[in-house]
Amino acid sequence: EFVDRFRYKASKAAQVQSRVKKLEKMKLVEIEEETKRVSFRFSPCPRSGLEVLKLEGGVKRYGGHTVFDNANLTVSRGEKIALVGVNGAGKSTLSRALSGTEKLDGGTLKVGYNVRLGFFSQQSHENLDYSKTVWDSLSSRNPAWTAGDKRNLLGAFLFSGDDIYKPVSVLSGGEKSRLALLKLVMEDANCLILDEPTNHLDMATRELFQRALLEYDGALVIVSHDRFFLDNLVTRVVEISSGRLYDYPGNYSYFIEKRKNPLQEGEKTAQSPEGDERERKRAEAERRNILYKKKRKVLDRLEPLEEKIFLLEEEQEKRDGMLSDPEVLADAAAVQELLILRGGAGEELESLYKVWEDLTAELEKIENSG
Repeated sequence: EFVDRFRYKASKAAQVQSRVKKLEKMKLVEIEEETKRVSFRFSPCPRSGLEVLKLEGGVKRYGGHTVFDNANLTVSRGEKIALVGVNGAGKSTLSRALSGTEKLDGGTLKVGYNVRLGFFSQQSHENLDYSKTVWDSLSSRNPAWTAGDKRNLLGAFLFSGDDIYKPVSVLSGGEKSRLALLKLVMEDANCLILDEPTNHLDMATRELFQRALLEYDGALVIVSHDRFFLDNLVTRVVEISSGRLYDYPGNYSYFIEKRKNPLQEGEKTAQSPEGDERERKRAEAERRNILYKKKRKVLDRLEPLEEKIFLLEEEQEKRDGMLSDPEVLADAAAVQELLILRGGAGEELESLYKVWEDLTAELEKIENSG
């Protein structure tokens, strides 16, 4: 690839010739094609509200250093977003803040209705149970996955044969990170926040993982330095730079093109990222104003509905707890009353879920029309 790309560039001529000579000395080794293709996909996830995460006026500081200030970001259901920025810009800090694992110093983070968060970072392996084996770490998780499914997943993440019986305590750092990541694959999270998930994956596993993320129907916020991995995956890029967030509605190639800030005819200086952000905000404000009136009528019905559903679900959980209490079970009349209440609330919830689905579908239609 290097040779083909730079063959005709004079500045690279010496390097090209050096690599050509090395390639001529290499022997080609034929590798037998795998007899079985390994694949996997994320567990089906429950449907969340339209707004999955909403960060408003977010502030994070370490001592006298401000990582980000007045940060605003909304993550919608099904969106796939890349967080980018130079090393030290605050990508990992922002991902931890969005996941709720790091407390904000200012602003608010709202987690939407029925959102189940899954978070992976380079420190996720610290949460593994070191007293278990690799297989034991997975065998009791998510009964929807068969033993065969779990073995298939382990193989995809480079745990094969007797490796699956290794104690977690003896695994290398890379192996522990892969184990933490594949445990996340098995969860039914409908919002994933991933910080450099491909660091310890080989090329084949990285491709499998990307394919699984493409098919994943939940929201995704991902930090990665792998441009090609991101380019085919995300539909929106958020850059963190000098403590501010800049939004680019497109894939990674679109982001790179916009960040070049090419000189326009007659201009003396390139437009700054701050100028891009102001222009983006103006355009976004116009679009929001157009959609606002259409969405408000729906939201006026949806928001109290979600609150009612939440309260009913809480009541159902309390009833379920009471029906597990031996003292309550000893009282036949109390059990009968709880079952009647539970049945009635269940029917009401089913009816409310249907209305909720209709309203969120209507919101999506309005959003897509904008």
